[in-house]
Amino acid sequence: SSMTIPMYFANVLKKIGIEDNVGIGVTNSRNDVPVTSIISWKEPDYIGAVGDTCYIVTGNLTLLPGELPGVYNGEQAAIFKCNDEDYNKQQATLITIPATRSSDNSVTSTVEVSLNEDDNNILNLSRSMKMKGATKTIVSAMVDYNAWMRAVENYLEIPEKKRAKLKVDSVEVKKRLDEVFEQEAEVILGVKPSTIHSYNITSIGGTPDQPTVDYNMTCEVEGLVKRAGDDIVISLGRLIGDQYKVEGEERNRQSHIFRSSPNQYRHTITFTIPEGYTVTEESMQLLNKSVSYDCGMFVSQAKVADNVLTLRVQERYIRYFEPIDRWPMFLELIDASAAYSNAVVILTKQ
Repeated sequence: SSMTIPMYFANVLKKIGIEDNVGIGVTNSRNDVPVTSIISWKEPDYIGAVGDTCYIVTGNLTLLPGELPGVYNGEQAAIFKCNDEDYNKQQATLITIPATRSSDNSVTSTVEVSLNEDDNNILNLSRSMKMKGATKTIVSAMVDYNAWMRAVENYLEIPEKKRAKLKVDSVEVKKRLDEVFEQEAEVILGVKPSTIHSYNITSIGGTPDQPTVDYNMTCEVEGLVKRAGDDIVISLGRLIGDQYKVEGEERNRQSHIFRSSPNQYRHTITFTIPEGYTVTEESMQLLNKSVSYDCGMFVSQAKVADNVLTLRVQERYIRYFEPIDRWPMFLELIDASAAYSNAVVILTKQ
């Protein structure tokens, strides 16, 4: 159970001679009541603690040991010492779980784009993704128990004869990953691929030698190319992902701002301009934007060199909490990202 695993963890540490600063604790995410307000031992989430590092059982195999989901950022935890004294008789020590930085929770995306040679209404995409920290939970479905166990065994250099005997059905694994990658593209890009040619997971995120989730994918996407006479209109802005739009009464916010964690997104999109076409100046102006405040930033740049259009976008949110008086600034950042996702590139004949 979630209560006994931290106790087992503490006992294992004791057996290998690690006893100083080891504790068992309780906490809650910011989606629940504060740990100081619990009235039953069934209410909190249980953690192991070694010094300032907290360990929690989440079931998310992409997180490193000691890496917590973003909703625990800055929350309080009550820690009990692991000694011979009854926990019920101890006075717990209250600590604050350290808040991570935006650079700790990042998504780095690189997309190479070109028009399909057989059908110019289709885009060819070659994508590479790297996810770090709390953002890895977005793609946690990519890593199953078997893949995680093998990665752990490899990291610990477990001899072959002592490794777990895993039953792996390669047909079922492929079927599951086909569905996962189709959903990933739809969630991350906001566009469902018409065809997926290949995908590969090169780092699972859950072991010290694979701290990030890295994967790549090649696919075809329809619906992002339109014709306007001789001009070609391409919705390249969509490739930074499906951005949240604040509309209606939501724009008149009355409460403070909470995010699961501070985070940042870096996108690099390269588009091979077809021969005989050029990008209009109007498109270039709309693809260059800069909004920067104390709470975050949205910066986009576009340039053409050697018949390749390169788009660079950086979006950053500095803290998981912002007071309501920063809402206008925060809203401007959200609006900037939403507007960029609707940006188009217009190609006109030379």
